[in-house]
Amino acid sequence: IHRMVPPGRIGWFFNLIKRNVNAKAYEEEDEELCLVVGKNTGKEKVETLIDDGGEMFRAPPEEPYGKIEVVNVMDVEPRSNVSYEEIRLRPRSKTNDTVAKRRNRGIAEWTMKNSVFAAYQLDTKQHLEQAFQSDYKKTKTGRNIDKLNDEDEKMAFKDNLLITFPILKDVFRQYGAAYTSEVWNVGVNAWNQFVTDIKIIDEGGEGDGISSEDVTNNKVFSRVQADLIFVSACGTGSKTLNRYQFLDAICQVANCKYIKYGDCKAMSEAVGNLCRDNITKFAERDTETDFREKKLYNKVSDRIYVQHKTELMSVFKKFSGKEDKPGEAKTMSLTEYLDMVEAASIDTDITERNLKLAFVRSKETSLDENSSKSKHKQLKFVEFLETVGRLANFYELASKGNLDFHSC
Repeated sequence: IHRMVPPGRIGWFFNLIKRNVNAKAYEEEDEELCLVVGKNTGKEKVETLIDDGGEMFRAPPEEPYGKIEVVNVMDVEPRSNVSYEEIRLRPRSKTNDTVAKRRNRGIAEWTMKNSVFAAYQLDTKQHLEQAFQSDYKKTKTGRNIDKLNDEDEKMAFKDNLLITFPILKDVFRQYGAAYTSEVWNVGVNAWNQFVTDIKIIDEGGEGDGISSEDVTNNKVFSRVQADLIFVSACGTGSKTLNRYQFLDAICQVANCKYIKYGDCKAMSEAVGNLCRDNITKFAERDTETDFREKKLYNKVSDRIYVQHKTELMSVFKKFSGKEDKPGEAKTMSLTEYLDMVEAASIDTDITERNLKLAFVRSKETSLDENSSKSKHKQLKFVEFLETVGRLANFYELASKGNLDFHSC
């Protein structure tokens, strides 16, 4: 205090009857600006300042602001052996900076940390790497690569998969939701659509350098090879691929397409070629961050969510909890989500396929989709909020006739 406030008596108060009033004591007499405050302040004189949206101005003496009952007074004794010029620590000067003005008015800048989506686990580099490591150690190809003596090849192979993992994860969600009834797994129809889309099948024909005999004798990558890879990756007793099995199937395709029937010598190069030249270029997928950053994560959208949060929570509670155990936090399954959409009479132009895509794209990336404690098939409340935003986006696009796979 002694370093920041000049010596003397300082008074301050707030008039809560009409609007905030600040006061500063003056030693000199100025009758036009004098106002007696409190019951026992004697002849204390103060200058009344009015805070009007951050701008301070003197209040006319005759303007009534109600009776002020409380005044705070502090006496600051003179400093000894220290002149004002020697004190280097000064109060901050007045600034026109927007952030400072907002802070002074009690209005916080919008950030993800103070939004309704603060609890959402974004796809940070660390989070994606943890999810990848969880999947990679379960793959057959990964275990085989780890047995190699070539440390450089092991590192290069793993790095190429890790770099592309965010894309592979989005591709897996896309084909699972769009072409498989189970949504969270890739079935045979989804797999066939995927291998067709990424243009890896050597069909054979005039002018392409591939003879029908080569295709028949499995000397090129054919649809038969793709089907065999699907069956092998599914494992015993399963007819669909989960996320780590899909990753394993990708590795087997790279081996078959680019090493067995191609010119690559190493798996790291083969996986890099497949991911770069086929999957990234041609596979259907959605980058969830585009919708979030462009339309969802902003001050205006957040304000609307805050205004309707109570109603949204009531809807969530009504259509959640059927697949949760007693004592667990409520989550919304796909069935409950579709029931909610039907009850809300969502526009019929929005197909069930698109509704499912909105559902899976709103989910956080699960670290381990095979864990018994995994909730990767159900929506938490914060994920439900994103789904509501995607449904609202549907309405806008459907009314303009622009609704497709990439609109969710």
